[in-house]
Amino acid sequence: MGRNRTDNACSKRECFSPRQFLADRHQSRAVALLCLITACVGCTNNPGANKNELVDAKEIIFETDVDQLTATNMGVPVNSPEGEFNPEMTSNGLEMFFSSEREGSQDRDLYRARRETPDGDWTIVENMGPDINSPHLDSGPSITSDGKTLVFHSERLFNGAKDGIQTHRDLFYTQRKSLDAPFGKVQTVPGKEIVTEYADTAALITDNGTTMYFSSNRPGGIGSKDIYVATRKDPNGPFTTVKNMGPNVNSKWVDSNPAITEDGLTLFFHSKRPGFGRSDLYVTCRKSKDEPWTPARNLGVTANTDFAEANPSVSANGKILLFRSDREGTVGKQDLWQMPMDPAWLKCE
Repeated sequence: MGRNRTDNACSKRECFSPRQFLADRHQSRAVALLCLITACVGCTNNPGANKNELVDAKEIIFETDVDQLTATNMGVPVNSPEGEFNPEMTSNGLEMFFSSEREGSQDRDLYRARRETPDGDWTIVENMGPDINSPHLDSGPSITSDGKTLVFHSERLFNGAKDGIQTHRDLFYTQRKSLDAPFGKVQTVPGKEIVTEYADTAALITDNGTTMYFSSNRPGGIGSKDIYVATRKDPNGPFTTVKNMGPNVNSKWVDSNPAITEDGLTLFFHSKRPGFGRSDLYVTCRKSKDEPWTPARNLGVTANTDFAEANPSVSANGKILLFRSDREGTVGKQDLWQMPMDPAWLKCE
């Protein structure tokens, strides 16, 4: 599964005193490189340099413990032999939106799962159809708390054109008048700093439509992909301000897919910084909306493995964390999983 994580390590030419630790694959231990740095030749302080391969501080390598994992696979029909991504439930717990590459998809399409009770099994999974999906990638769905606005990213605007780093991806939304009504016309999320020629993805709209968190590889960030926050005064108008969430949240690696609790005080995301696997789940918090976010913490051995955990999402009641992973027990290439929320993740010291 590509567990030799050499892509995030410093090379001998760049760093002094590198040290490599290899764990036993047959015991499901993480395989990783540890750069224990006393100096780093060529490391940069320029936050816009986007050179994630350079490390300028001691990094900790963790080992997984399968006995402590608390997640369960969401099973069929939600998961398929192909890849599933970005689970997002409505506040009433009766709908879940996600993206999939399963048979019948044009590329990666948006899907909706339904169930009769908030604690029941998902019984109906349906492609959202040509009025929502395009012939190109459509992914990263997020539903607002009232269940009426669905936000997602798509490659349709550039018809899948490549920019040399990552395919162009832009933020779109569609709305419905009620939970029983169909979704309407797909439009770009308004704002002159929102639609760019870079990959803007995984948006989440909160605060009654006035705040949006999203990920982007636009220039000027701390890493190769950062988490940003956009704001607007009019919930129906364009987003007017876009800010990088800063070094307490972002790192020199990929940081993406923000998911926030209903009170707006706890933010989950995934990161490719050194940890357990190819990407891990992280959390940051703040004591009030006027205070800064605390340094992000890895969710630890109850959540992460030496595979890839990504695309976190929080249930409206704050009791369940959903995510996708290719860990052992996966039905397809990437599956959707869920686990009970650990109260320690929500404590902000």
